[in-house]
Amino acid sequence: MKKPVKDMTVAELRENGYAVVLFSPEALCCVEPSTLQNRLVELGNEAIADLGETLLIYSPSEAALSGDGAGFWNNDDGWTTLEGATRFEPSEMLTVSLPVATGGDVRWVREYDMDFSRAIEGPGV
Repeated sequence: MKKPVKDMTVAELRENGYAVVLFSPEALCCVEPSTLQNRLVELGNEAIADLGETLLIYSPSEAALSGDGAGFWNNDDGWTTLEGATRFEPSEMLTVSLPVATGGDVRWVREYDMDFSRAIEGPGV
């Protein structure tokens, strides 16, 4: 059984695809929340641009319902198999709206990490 996020160590969070940002209390004493949020978004956007990987849109529920693994998104045909999936650049994560899936479980996955039977879990990627 997977640990709740609040109980994971920094290493476990990173292994599970979460971005981890650590701040000391001294560094936050005089920072406006909006300034901090804007900087985190800026750093996140830079990290996305640096990924340099091909991404796919995936839904475990659509894959399960299809019977043939058609849980990958194609911009022209809708839900399809891995072979027919639309490939996206990391920067497109910021502009492409995720489609609706029966299970409400649509996520971005890295094509490189796919083993044809699972998707990476975690927020965003």
